[in-house]
Amino acid sequence: MRMSMRKIREVLRLTHELGLSVRRVCEATGVGKTAVSEYMSRAKVAGITWPIPSEISDVALERLLFTPAGFHEGSTKRLPDWTKVHEELKRRGVTLMILWEEHRAEHVDGHGYSRYVAPGIMLRGGRRARDAALSAGPRGT
Repeated sequence: MRMSMRKIREVLRLTHELGLSVRRVCEATGVGKTAVSEYMSRAKVAGITWPIPSEISDVALERLLFTPAGFHEGSTKRLPDWTKVHEELKRRGVTLMILWEEHRAEHVDGHGYSRYVAPGIMLRGGRRARDAALSAGPRGT
């Protein structure tokens, strides 16, 4: 379980302002050595020094310290309406490439072709292809 932000702020204060060692910070706060080291490491990576600016709230500090590197809320690129795509594919001469090109013309910053077709492949034939490969058994028998 994670410590309260008040306790984490105290760990950072003792480390930066007073220059206490990990062991001394542990004794002063009752926080374990591993946790103190982890908080100090996370603060260093996030570029947090003491004093922490007053405009950084506990919620913002927690987000800075504990959000995984490279984490983002999700793609902002629009995916197509797969029901419509499947209906269009039933028409003669319509291919995924044509539908992707139309989608890309509408959404210039949209997904590349491989990302566009991957969900469709899984829906259309991915399960059958996987099941066929599994039922074939090991190679060479």
